[in-house]
Amino acid sequence: MRINKFRRFAVTTTAIFASVVSIAVAQQDDAKNSPAPGDLDPVTIYVNDHPIYQSAVDEVVLGFIKQQSGGRLPPPDMVEMAREKIEPEVINTLVDQYLLDAAFEKLGLSVSEKEYRSYIESGLDNALRKMNLTRDEYARRMRETRGASLEDAIKIQASDPKYRQSVRVIRVLEKRYPEDMKVTDQQIREQYEAKKTKNYITPEQVRASHILIGTKDLTTDEDKQEAKKKAEKIAIEAKKDGVDFAALAATHSTGPTAQKGGDVGFFPREGAMVRPFADAAFALKVGQVSDVVETRFGYHIIKVTGRSEEKIIPLKDVADWIRYEIQGSRVESLSGAYVSELRAKADVRFP
Repeated sequence: MRINKFRRFAVTTTAIFASVVSIAVAQQDDAKNSPAPGDLDPVTIYVNDHPIYQSAVDEVVLGFIKQQSGGRLPPPDMVEMAREKIEPEVINTLVDQYLLDAAFEKLGLSVSEKEYRSYIESGLDNALRKMNLTRDEYARRMRETRGASLEDAIKIQASDPKYRQSVRVIRVLEKRYPEDMKVTDQQIREQYEAKKTKNYITPEQVRASHILIGTKDLTTDEDKQEAKKKAEKIAIEAKKDGVDFAALAATHSTGPTAQKGGDVGFFPREGAMVRPFADAAFALKVGQVSDVVETRFGYHIIKVTGRSEEKIIPLKDVADWIRYEIQGSRVESLSGAYVSELRAKADVRFP
C-alpha cells in the first residue's frame, strides 16, 4: 500500500459532489474521537522540538485503512497488520508536512480566504459546465436531494485543515521554484488542445420532468402493485394531447420536484440519474412521454422537455482550471525535492 504524500491542491471535478456535504460531519467525528495531548497521547516524534502526537498518526493511519476498506474499518487484527506496514510512512509524511508548514511561516507567506475558495469554486464551475448546470440550479438540487446549502458546503471545504495545508504548499513552492511553478498561456493552450475532446466537453444531455409514484415506504407486494397500477393510469392520462404534464406532477408526484412540475433539469446519460431513468429519457424525443419506468425509488412517468448536443467548452471558460491542473501535476516532485532540503537542516528525533 502507498499513501500519496501530498494531496492535490486543486479540488477535482467530482470532489465537490462526492464529499463536500459530508465533510462537516467527518470533522465533528474526528474532533470527538481525537484524544487530547497528554499522558494518553504520547509524542511519536519531534521535528525541531515540535511534537507530533500519536493521535495525529492514528488519525491518518485509520483514515487510510478505512478508505482502502470501502469506508469501514476491518477487524482489529487486520487493522494492526496494516498499521505496521503504513505507520512509518505516515510518520514521515507528517514530518514533511510540518516542515512545509514551518517554511510557509518562515517565508512570511499568506493565503487569503478568497484564494482558498478560488480553487474550490474553479473546480465546481468546471464540473457544472460539463453538466450544463448553473450554480443556482445545482444549489437547488443540493437543497432538494441532500438538504444542504451549496454556500455552506463550499465554506466547509475551504476551511478543511488538510485542504488549506495543500494550498499553502503551493505558495511555498511558488516562492522556492518560481520558474518551475509558473504556468504560461502557451502551456494552457497546449493542454487544452490535447485534452479538449476528453476533459473539457459538455456531453449530450436531455431535460426532463417526471411524475414519481414512490415505493420507498411500501412494505408489501400488494401495495407496490397498487402503486404501479396508479402510475400506469397516470401515464395514460399524461400521453393525451393537450394535457398539462406539470399540473399532473404537482397533483400526483411524491417526489421533491412535484411543486416545480416535476422538472429535474438537464442531465447527461451517465452519472447523474439512475440508469433506468436515464436510458428511458434518452430514448425519447422532445415532447414525448414514457411508459412507466421502474427504479429503486418507485415508478416514474417521464417527459423530455429539451435536449442539448455534445459541445466543447471554450478555452476561456476553463483556462483557470487548466492552470490549477498543471500546477497540481508539479506539486509532488517539487515538494519532494524541497522537503529533502528542509530535512537536511532539520532536527528530527524520536523520544
